[in-house]
Amino acid sequence: MISSNAELVGSRVLIVDDNATNRKILTYQTTAWGMIPKEAQSGSQAMELLLLAAAEGNAFDLAILDFHMPGMDGFQLTRMIKADATISKTPLIMLTSVSEQGHRQTARSAGIDAYVTKPVRQEQLLDCLQTVIRDTRQVLPVLLPEVGRTGASTDILKETEIVTRGRILIAEDNLVNQKVAALMVRKLGYLSEVAANGLEVLEAMALKTYDLILMDCQMPEMDGLEATIEIRERERATGQHIPIIALTANAMAGEREKCLAIGMDDYMTKPFKQEELSNLLERWVEQAEEISQEEPSLVSYV
Repeated sequence: MISSNAELVGSRVLIVDDNATNRKILTYQTTAWGMIPKEAQSGSQAMELLLLAAAEGNAFDLAILDFHMPGMDGFQLTRMIKADATISKTPLIMLTSVSEQGHRQTARSAGIDAYVTKPVRQEQLLDCLQTVIRDTRQVLPVLLPEVGRTGASTDILKETEIVTRGRILIAEDNLVNQKVAALMVRKLGYLSEVAANGLEVLEAMALKTYDLILMDCQMPEMDGLEATIEIRERERATGQHIPIIALTANAMAGEREKCLAIGMDDYMTKPFKQEELSNLLERWVEQAEEISQEEPSLVSYV
């Protein structure tokens, strides 16, 4: 079910694509959500419209850019926009039919706010637009799972990946620890989702792809050790490997070795500092990205 789009109503959006059919589809969708779209068929025309709107005091609230365009591609256009102080703050969403290795890092460096691989579902695009608008208005919340809820919860998007730096699954049954970890992860530029036990971890993984799991060892119903063993067993059939980081308040000798022995990749003792988490995520998420292909139909937030 598509969520309420009240926050998009009245927002001015510039749609930049050399393909007329694609522009028409996006115009139809954004109009249906109460937005005010304007079309540009090239990078140069987009620059003219952005600058004119800013000069008239009616700047665009965001722009959707196609990556593959003749003459000036999406990255080149992004750099031109960011280089002009009058329009540099315009939030940018990039659409591409081909997600090549290294594109996410390039998008992040260029200043793209969200990177979306086609085909993109209507619900995905709506969530993406809402997230970028909220983030621009600095009211983007980190949502906690509802008490008693079954299954993973997302703090930002449904079925998307913020260009961020990746999507992290936090397996933790303590609500306070969930909130602290989610805030840390978000500040470091990652999406986070929460599962309250090992069973919810397996359920979440059946529905989505994650770049890394922060796995508390002590959880009800199915603890982190049992969940890790099950995950590694399932991965034998696929050849995949998701980094799993053990989280434990138990700093006893041999605890780290036990976690590594059953298939976890690294280990952190709670409470941990954000710098420690940052180093760990960068090491394991980047390592996983280097040996895997970019996944299709995903939204990334830079």
